[in-house]
Amino acid sequence: LNCESVAKLLELSDYYCLPDLRGDCALWLINYINGSFAKVGRTATVAIHLSMLGDQNNEPTLKKHAIFWIYKNLRFHNVCSIIDFADKHDPKLYEKCKKLVFTEAKYVLTSDAFATSLPFQQVLMIVQSDYLMAEEIDVFKGIVSWINHNKSDENGKELLNHIRYGLMTKEQIIGCVQNSGL
Repeated sequence: LNCESVAKLLELSDYYCLPDLRGDCALWLINYINGSFAKVGRTATVAIHLSMLGDQNNEPTLKKHAIFWIYKNLRFHNVCSIIDFADKHDPKLYEKCKKLVFTEAKYVLTSDAFATSLPFQQVLMIVQSDYLMAEEIDVFKGIVSWINHNKSDENGKELLNHIRYGLMTKEQIIGCVQNSGL
């Protein structure tokens, strides 16, 4: 693990601005992320990659600080890009992600990231939940958006079986469900 490989990961043209990745460089990297990448909205993705770099290169400090940064900066607008990683790498972070998705479901379901970032299993877990704080029409619209964006996924239509159509108004069913083309 060296400056050049991290710079490539971070898509930096000048890797000389990075110190060698030894010892306590994790704090420096997290500070770098906070300062530079916060402006372009890529911080969660970079922190995930740094955590995986820490794993791959036996740098537990790097992984620890990257996970801590993700945990501290988890929001409804970035949770969709984090939850699958959390499911595979950090049970506490995964539980926090799920809680955020459930409590902020209306915003999460209508976000572009819901349709573009989540794999089928995460979408299924979300729509099967009895804890979503959203109207069923919002759940339906989120699923339709996900299906439309993930047309090659043959499981997509299975998600529609988890909609509680009885919780929708007649107007919602006529105006939205019937017009969805699904």
